[in-house]
Amino acid sequence: MKAIVLAGGQSSGLGSLTLDTPTAALPIAGKPLIARMLDYLELHGVGGAIVSCYRWPDLVERAIEPYSGRLPVTTVLERAPFGSANLIVQLASHLEQRFVVVMGNVLTDLDLRAAIEEHIRWGALATVLVVESDDPSLSGEVAVDRNGAIMMIGCEQLVRRHGKRLANSGIYILEPQVLELVPQDCSFDLAGDLLSCLVEKEMPVYASRQEGCWFLLGSHEAYRASSLALLQGKIRGMRPEGWEVSPGVWLAEGARVDPRATLNPPLLIDKGCRVERDAIIGPNAILGDGVHVKRGGAVRGTVVLSGSKVGLATKLEDSVVRGNVVARGPSSDVICVDDRQMLDTLKPSDSHPLLRSIIDRILALGALLLASPLMLFIALLVRLDSPGPALYSQLRVGQGRRTSNGQYQGKVFELLKFRTMYEDADQRLKEMLEQNEYGSAAFVKIKDDPRITRVGKLLRATSLDELPQFLNVVKGDMGLVGNRPLPLYEAEQLDDDWQRIRFNAPTGITGLWQISGRSDLSAEERIVLDNYYALTHSLWSDIKILLVTIPALLAKRGAR
Repeated sequence: MKAIVLAGGQSSGLGSLTLDTPTAALPIAGKPLIARMLDYLELHGVGGAIVSCYRWPDLVERAIEPYSGRLPVTTVLERAPFGSANLIVQLASHLEQRFVVVMGNVLTDLDLRAAIEEHIRWGALATVLVVESDDPSLSGEVAVDRNGAIMMIGCEQLVRRHGKRLANSGIYILEPQVLELVPQDCSFDLAGDLLSCLVEKEMPVYASRQEGCWFLLGSHEAYRASSLALLQGKIRGMRPEGWEVSPGVWLAEGARVDPRATLNPPLLIDKGCRVERDAIIGPNAILGDGVHVKRGGAVRGTVVLSGSKVGLATKLEDSVVRGNVVARGPSSDVICVDDRQMLDTLKPSDSHPLLRSIIDRILALGALLLASPLMLFIALLVRLDSPGPALYSQLRVGQGRRTSNGQYQGKVFELLKFRTMYEDADQRLKEMLEQNEYGSAAFVKIKDDPRITRVGKLLRATSLDELPQFLNVVKGDMGLVGNRPLPLYEAEQLDDDWQRIRFNAPTGITGLWQISGRSDLSAEERIVLDNYYALTHSLWSDIKILLVTIPALLAKRGAR
């Protein structure tokens, strides 16, 4: 049996916590929520997981990395937000039998294995795991009969009963045939539409009531409560990350605690944290990666998120803290602390980009010196072949590009190349777009382009027209390896979130696209390769790409 985890993206109830991080990537006692959910699914006998996300898929991918189990995990990117039932239908090709659906903002230890057994025994088409709740309004209330069959779900007109009420846990067990009821011409939600439709048609839909912990991360307070519940050992099958150096005191790799600090369990001090003398940590405190608590600081009943600095003698109680933002209380009131001496965000000290930049510039400078005689010869050929300058410059969009109402933002610079086209090439482009082999895609590729000069054809076939870009590398505009910087008219057309992932990566002269076929690839294949590089690139992967570039150039595959 497989599971679909609907990781989604931002949660409006979590405010500042998910402004640039999907809910599924939030750390819960040192481990991302999505990784904890995968642990839960594996523990209950699920044989594989499909994680679907719409926003920040790169962050969701990284959040899955701490999962070290044996469950096969596939990540799927939603191209546009649609109803949850519509999405499940799109993933149906991965599902051959009964399956589980889990909302990506849930943390629980409910007995899923027992619920699956009940589902089979009842002969149900759909089963919803439910929990008792004083206020089920956030997740949707469920009304059941004496046999556990669902009578109404998520309905405002439910009859109020004495005592506890039942809430939808966001965990479902479904048979594939229920997807036949999902229309694809309109947005169709799983709980509000599909299950309600099954109930109206009097099909077998049941509620499985299981005991255990359950949290819906819909507010700062819910996030704090779930994190501390795990820290306190209340969630079965889960434990804080790191090592328990004494009862209830968890320390992760690289955490530095002054011996004159006071540690009151339970508490977790995560990777790279620093706690100075006279600081008081706990009880019920979690310090995320790299948090710095200065002398005299006190953290009680509080979750301090990664990269935050707690100033001298600053006291934090029953809160969620990120940088200088504090959320406190059941209503999750948010306060921005202006005094940077009390709370602040630590600046990252990542040396990899600096090291990469230094290496790139040294290599580029050496390449320019070695190639300078050849470059002078090429410049002469270009000038003799057709009127115009030897070099051609074009505005390109580099790393960090974001869009707002279709407009590009981020790094824009002048990219240099040897001129391979006639001087009026840019003016003639509009009238030739009908010949674009990519069709209406953002990229432009024209077979036997008449704008290319005789020398230009030779330069493009050998990629020698790219040599002046070593000057861009020396200037710091781009690197040796990365995604190609796009012309403005191409960058403006990449409007979907899944297309814009490519801009999270550095730009470079060569990259995955260049060594994988270049112009022989479709527009979608190019974006997929760019996205993959953005999600996985490292110093070692860049070295591998550099080593493969020369054989790829000699093969001339896709060079036009």
